[in-house]
Amino acid sequence: ASWAPEAGIPADDDPRWAKIIETIDQEIALSGSGACRGVVIFVDRLATLEGMKEELEDKYRGNGDVMIGDIQGATDDNDAANRAFRRKSRKGVIPVVICTSSAEVGMDMEWATACVLWDIDRNPETLSQRTWRLDRRKDMPSATGQFRVIHIQNQENQAKIDEMNNSHHLSSAILGRQGGQFIPSAQTGSPVAVTRNWATNGSVFAITTQEGHELASRV
Repeated sequence: ASWAPEAGIPADDDPRWAKIIETIDQEIALSGSGACRGVVIFVDRLATLEGMKEELEDKYRGNGDVMIGDIQGATDDNDAANRAFRRKSRKGVIPVVICTSSAEVGMDMEWATACVLWDIDRNPETLSQRTWRLDRRKDMPSATGQFRVIHIQNQENQAKIDEMNNSHHLSSAILGRQGGQFIPSAQTGSPVAVTRNWATNGSVFAITTQEGHELASRV
């Protein structure tokens, strides 16, 4: 590819880029069931967004089943763009939308069925905010019940993943919960399925009443 290395974008033979194309092609193959499908890709750099969008437009030019778009900057146009992606998805088209941090909050993307986190942020709240954009399934009758989250693990991202996993292990020990990894490692072709455990009260990060009593007793 013609992308600059400093933009964080790989060459054509980079397996991370191959994973992006594979994910899009999988969604295309699953279309036609009457349910909405789409791909959302989160990146940190504007140069990455622009280069990735250009490459994808070249790759899928002339393919009426795919719509390449982006969401960037804090403008009202972003909401209008998201509504357009939703309409296209309802018509059986696969929107592939590359987003910067401007799409992290206040954007419901329940039409999408795959979320690719190209860049990993050290703050797990940021990752949660990004994946939650797709987690509005009940608000859209034509949305599927499930969606995938794909973390791109390169050397730069891995350092941040290790940092979050260490923090997750420590906080789990403090709460008396079973450990595990915040972001589990996975090999190419061997995805790891993780069941989300919702808190019984309050927000997703709320502790249970029993955990609250146990922490109080320790204090």
